Amino acid sequence: MTNPYVWNAVDPDLCYGRDSLLDDLCSGLAESPRYSFGLAGGRRIGKTTLLRRVQRDLRSRLKEWRDGGVLVIPIYVDGLTLPRPLAEHDLWEVLFRELQSALSDSSSDLIEPDYDTFKSAVSSLFRDLEQQPRVIVMFDEVEPMVVCEWADAFLSHWRALLSNTPGLSEYFTAVFAGARELDALRRDIGSPLKDVLEWRSLRCLTYEDACRLMQEPIQQQWERPFLEYVYRETGGHPMLLQYVMQRVCQHWPAAMRQLKLEQLVQETVERFARERGWQFGEWWAR
Repeated sequence: MTNPYVWNAVDPDLCYGRDSLLDDLCSGLAESPRYSFGLAGGRRIGKTTLLRRVQRDLRSRLKEWRDGGVLVIPIYVDGLTLPRPLAEHDLWEVLFRELQSALSDSSSDLIEPDYDTFKSAVSSLFRDLEQQPRVIVMFDEVEPMVVCEWADAFLSHWRALLSNTPGLSEYFTAVFAGARELDALRRDIGSPLKDVLEWRSLRCLTYEDACRLMQEPIQQQWERPFLEYVYRETGGHPMLLQYVMQRVCQHWPAAMRQLKLEQLVQETVERFARERGWQFGEWWAR
């Protein structure tokens, strides 16, 4: 049995239980009417997996949209890989480089651009396009951005870019994904993005979707008591489900001669508590 479960890696193929949300994101971001989204969810609940799946699905349809006269440009920005200390111009530079790479063979740098410089440069890129652009920016892990002193100005600029900049707003959609800090933006009545985003929350998987995750990737049907036991131990948390299933696949079926599946799961749960339990304490504190 090939083991597809790697609990500490992102695999868009293991995006389970998000079908409806995936459809909303792909259609809203790339088609008309256009929508932008705020995506809130706890640590390791699957935000990055979902965004990488959105990115892949969008790319798979680029030709279809291009044939219809729309040039879709997905841009994924990982907040955890941005430079430290982070400056607002770093973000505008990253976005401009990605756009320039997608639209032009030439290359030119924007030196510490501000929002106005970015708008002017992007307008120049769009000026001679034969197709209508649709730029989809996916900000994953926004915490490093929203804790900076310039965060409110940056988010206000994005509010303008998404909803109130004629000549550009019709070409941009975005996703802002994060944990507690993004949920706070949703609840803050003064947040620049509060009323321009469609807000969605990621939660643990239902029992039915957890069963799919435990069975479909390995084309293995488990007995109901085993499925219920794993679901009860993990609460349907995608990372914990993969952690358990990774170890189950490593030891099954050879280990079944010595111990029951439930015993293997129990040993795995105890191992996680012993070796990785600190993560939950850190997540709770944050």
